[in-house]
Amino acid sequence: MRRFVPRSAKLALKLALRRRRDRKSGVWARFAVPVSAPEISVGAAFAHVIELKQPIRNASTHKSKMGKIYNIKRAARAIEALTIMPGQVFSFWHSVGNPNRRNGYREGVTIVNGEIVEDFGGGLCQLASIIYHLSLIAGVPAIERSCHSVDLYEDDERYVPLGADAAVYYGYKDLRLRNDFDFSLRLRFEVEGEDTVIARLESLGPIVAHTLTFDLTHSDAQSKSVVSKRVVGVGVEEVVAESVYRHL
Repeated sequence: MRRFVPRSAKLALKLALRRRRDRKSGVWARFAVPVSAPEISVGAAFAHVIELKQPIRNASTHKSKMGKIYNIKRAARAIEALTIMPGQVFSFWHSVGNPNRRNGYREGVTIVNGEIVEDFGGGLCQLASIIYHLSLIAGVPAIERSCHSVDLYEDDERYVPLGADAAVYYGYKDLRLRNDFDFSLRLRFEVEGEDTVIARLESLGPIVAHTLTFDLTHSDAQSKSVVSKRVVGVGVEEVVAESVYRHL
């Protein structure tokens, strides 16, 4: 019966249920929004920066790759308007909104049901993934994150280490990070040509970068990645994420 329900109706229901849960849990009131933080207005500088670069891999066509780059730049502008205050939550979709044609997004590559297809907003998983990868390095906890269900790439084709990816699907899968520091954070992005995306986590206070370890195991049916982190000079490792990917 569900296959006869329009996609728009399914999405509307998912969004309504998510808003209800967010309001009930109180997270709705803690979402970072585009406001001017008082501490910035008095001249405080985001002098501390952690930077990460990722390659932008070729898509099925040059047009779809350009659509992906355009979508990344458009969503990045919305995210850059945010200041994530202490205790606030960064939500990818709360800041970006619906990545449809009406909101100015283009078709790009995306993964749907384990297949690479073209759809409006395609390519935004790479933006979410580089943000998540940065959060692992910086020790910013993810309160919601999904890995991709299927691993479609060979090791030399990846734009992000297996286990540091974030799958986002509007209304269904979000990336949410909580600022547990006692100072504000913000994200900045840059796209170099058609080959590289750069993300920077900027902060008003110092952040000690973590060293990440990716422990991969493979079987005929699936791959598993266990991500651990440790602070430089401290020998104890902490497991921060486990991801399982099916093989087609």
